[in-house]
Amino acid sequence: MENGSKLFFRGQLIWEAIMDELLSIGLSKSKQALLSGCSAGGLATLIHCDDFRGLLPRDSRIQLSNVMPMQLMELIWDAYQ
Repeated sequence: MENGSKLFFRGQLIWEAIMDELLSIGLSKSKQALLSGCSAGGLATLIHCDDFRGLLPRDSRIQLSNVMPMQLMELIWDAYQ
């Protein structure tokens, strides 16, 4: 960055804040949950899947919907070049 400015990545803090809020309003008692994302969000679903599973009751059913992570899109793009 120029002039001593800094670049901050707050994704993990955002994830934690959202999970705290959802758990406080009932997610902690959920019997079913879906973690979903598309493109870069698809990658985030893979990154957070285990943490998400650990936040919910053991008997809850968890599904992951990972729609086309960015790396897969890049591989497809490269194949067609």
